[in-house]
Amino acid sequence: FADQIYKAVPKGKTEVARLSWKYSENPGLHINEYEHEQVNINVVYPSVSRNDKDYIVSLLIESLLGGSRGRIHEAVRGNNNLAYFAYPSWDYNDESGYISLISQTSADKLNDLTEVLENEMIRLKTELVTQEELSIVIDEREKIIKSYLSDNRQPYTMTSLEAVGRGYDFNSKVIDLLKAVTPEDVRNFANKYFNNPSIYISKPSAVIR
Repeated sequence: FADQIYKAVPKGKTEVARLSWKYSENPGLHINEYEHEQVNINVVYPSVSRNDKDYIVSLLIESLLGGSRGRIHEAVRGNNNLAYFAYPSWDYNDESGYISLISQTSADKLNDLTEVLENEMIRLKTELVTQEELSIVIDEREKIIKSYLSDNRQPYTMTSLEAVGRGYDFNSKVIDLLKAVTPEDVRNFANKYFNNPSIYISKPSAVIR
């Protein structure tokens, strides 16, 4: 059966044009009302494409914000009891990119959560992150890479990296690239991109923000 499917797939180059999404800024507050209990929030900022010269900086910022020891988790769970979860998600292609802060909370904590999420991005713009914090983040990422790259995963990972133009050996070089990023690079990136967020809120229709 699989052989029949394979034979039906056209071989060689296709004649259709390549389609790719492009991030379109839509700043402001956007509310989707529904009848369920939870309140979902997605704070979206423009970011860089996979091929941008600041790709590595954005990779480091995602690690700085994310994870169980990251700034976002600390802000909404470690220092405040504002959300069930919160994490950053960076989406990109060859032409465009954006970073989202995704979280879920109760109706009474929506305003405080929104403010805290936005403030974490403002901190990146106004406060110079310490080299010590960057080093901790990079060490954590290195541990994840080493634990993730088992013998079974290596061929798939290397092929995927090669396919998107990063090079099959990207994971063996990325730590050194991250170590070259300075606190000033992080602040400059934040000031360039983290402005006028698009805020998407899905909430029960009875909730007034």
